[in-house]
Amino acid sequence: MITVLEDIKPETASKIAAQAKTRGLSIDEYLRSLLPDELDQAAAAKFSPAEKARRWREWIKNHSVKNVIADDSRESIY
Repeated sequence: MITVLEDIKPETASKIAAQAKTRGLSIDEYLRSLLPDELDQAAAAKFSPAEKARRWREWIKNHSVKNVIADDSRESIY
């Protein structure tokens, strides 16, 4: 285990903890969610399909929805 907490300011740690709590995650889970997928592939392999689905729904909830329909017709290209 690597300890890097000495490099994190208390106000930053508080913000991280608040974001994790808002999402219903532990601080470790929240920080891992910020990592690129390639780095977290091994950890994801241990989750059951139900847990993967729960995490996917949680990720979706934390992203905005835009009610815009893209015009991808041929006419719009020209």
